[in-house]
Amino acid sequence: GKMAQRIQFLKYRYARKILHFTYRDPYKHGKGVNALIPLLCHRFFTIESAQQLVRKVLTRYDFDASSLVADYDDRSRSMILEKSIFGEPTPILFEGKTVYGVAKPDIYLTRKYGNYKQIPDPKKQKQHNFYLLELNKPYREYQDYIRPLQLRLLNILTTFDQVCRERGLRYYLMAGTLLGAVRHQGFIPWDDDIDVGMPRADYNLLIAHAQEWLPQNYEMVCAENTPAYPFPFAKMQDAETTFIERRGFKHVGGIYVDVFPLDGVPSGKIARKRQFFQYKFWTKILYFTCRDPHKHGHDTSSLIPLLCRKLFTPAAIQKRIRKILTRYSFDQSVLIADYDDGIKGVMDKKILGNATPLSFEGKQLLGIEKYDEYLTQKYGDYMQIPEQGKQRQHGFYYLSLGKPYREYKGKG
Repeated sequence: GKMAQRIQFLKYRYARKILHFTYRDPYKHGKGVNALIPLLCHRFFTIESAQQLVRKVLTRYDFDASSLVADYDDRSRSMILEKSIFGEPTPILFEGKTVYGVAKPDIYLTRKYGNYKQIPDPKKQKQHNFYLLELNKPYREYQDYIRPLQLRLLNILTTFDQVCRERGLRYYLMAGTLLGAVRHQGFIPWDDDIDVGMPRADYNLLIAHAQEWLPQNYEMVCAENTPAYPFPFAKMQDAETTFIERRGFKHVGGIYVDVFPLDGVPSGKIARKRQFFQYKFWTKILYFTCRDPHKHGHDTSSLIPLLCRKLFTPAAIQKRIRKILTRYSFDQSVLIADYDDGIKGVMDKKILGNATPLSFEGKQLLGIEKYDEYLTQKYGDYMQIPEQGKQRQHGFYYLSLGKPYREYKGKG
């Protein structure tokens, strides 16, 4: 019955979600409300018990005794098929080899893809993603990519520091980079990115003159100079490398240092909440506009991204976001924030203070003056090293430290 099918797929969906939350880093999206459900799953389930829950749902209806069957991971109930469509395994040619497929491939493929013989245009040609790929090395010989990446990132950071000092621009090490400077006098051992913040006026000045100020092979990429740029902050990147951050994003560049503008924040609580709500709303619209709308399939999950693409362009959304961010002047505000850090990152400008020298990988770089207040607000007991399961990494879709991103032609 249809109701039983809906209940069965709903149970599978939730069991699968529990498995996902139990397996993944609970702090993948920060330590706010986004961590609550993963933490609850970690508390009440192990990976083994979550797998057992999934298996219990999947095996509730016996394959041999059923007239309808499905690959539940296909998600869509439209792919509940009569078992006769599968039939006996049928020989079919694949890359010159004979393998076995379903007995009635035309019915199966039509149900799944519609006009499946029509080759989709390049923008709709889906690829699956991976974290790291090495075709010539056994996985048991895999060595961590972190340290080579950190050293290349350090080159970008020291160049950034040199340019800022030469041009009289203010900047501050922030977030995990500042924590690394204070706790480790360098990178947090497992960290794979660098964050700096700049007061809006300095940020705008650097963007305006980056092409003339930065050495060859370093670039400042942002919405102001890059069409369809998917982020509301800038990145200083190494053009001799290739880095793709997320599945479904077409933006290809080099490894980078995140450069966040620091802007004013209203003192009133209601105005502050409205300000951050507007920022969060439009950055979400920007994300939907820039990502592959069919990232999660050609079902209802693609409706909002497709609608956003129809109604907005990335350039128009970036303009709206800049208008929100610059509504309150950094210099005239008591409170300031890197808006990408969320409303919990709002701080008194006195905490930022004057840029203070800190040792980072043997270099003297500049951090927040009252770093103890900042780090305590952001991390709590920040000198306590988290256990291994809670050591966050950002990860990526594709990385090459030896290939210029302009030569990137895909993963082939």
